[in-house]
Amino acid sequence: MIISDGKNNFKNNEYSYWEWSAPVLQTYGEVISKIKELNLQGRVIKNFYTVGMGYNWTEDDIGEAIYNSLEEMINSKQISAEGPFPFLPDGVYISRYAEIDEPFLIEFEDGDILCIDYSEGSSVRMEMNTIPKNIDFGTNRKTFHPNILFGSLIGKRVVAVEVTTSTECDDFTGSHGLELDEQDTYITKISIVCKQENDWKREKLEFSSFYDYGIVAVTDYAGITLTIHAPDVRNVVDGFADEETLNLLDDYHFDR
Repeated sequence: MIISDGKNNFKNNEYSYWEWSAPVLQTYGEVISKIKELNLQGRVIKNFYTVGMGYNWTEDDIGEAIYNSLEEMINSKQISAEGPFPFLPDGVYISRYAEIDEPFLIEFEDGDILCIDYSEGSSVRMEMNTIPKNIDFGTNRKTFHPNILFGSLIGKRVVAVEVTTSTECDDFTGSHGLELDEQDTYITKISIVCKQENDWKREKLEFSSFYDYGIVAVTDYAGITLTIHAPDVRNVVDGFADEETLNLLDDYHFDR
């Protein structure tokens, strides 16, 4: 564990990695101990907030995700490659995840806010009520609405938290001057398992790292990332994308 000297006194309400008080947890035992301390099980999700950018929710990355989805459909002969496609074509789905490098916030119905940052290999920061939900970004501006992207989890109760490990950690970069000691196992994924009352179906909010970025995804209970219909993508970025991008989405969205 790496202890932070931060006091959560964010100057001008702007997020600072160094000012956040959450420690860096680097072992399975440290993460499990923190999860128990935070008493997450049984809480009901009310809202999601992001501190900074979702790097895959920009015009170029949205276009690439849709192109890749179309290419897969064409290769599987589900659709024909002939004819023009709208930018947000009906019948095409892309994965519901966000690539971030600043904390992700989960507000529960009891008023507490879980703040979590998992954007470095086997190095997780988690704490309750230490980052205000209206904080400004510290690196890059916000680009998407997490309540829309991960909306299926709102109103659901946390029934478990799973921590996955591996014998290797090949994506540690040492960002922010961090060091990672050699150990038998390394953290690879944290999954918050949720379900609706009186419903057997479970979904997960999964946190993992990709070098010095974090990946937040909503999955089914088997860990398969769920998808969003391409025409609904505009709602995910509405209010954050620049006018040119929004106009492009409008101009090429034939079936909205």
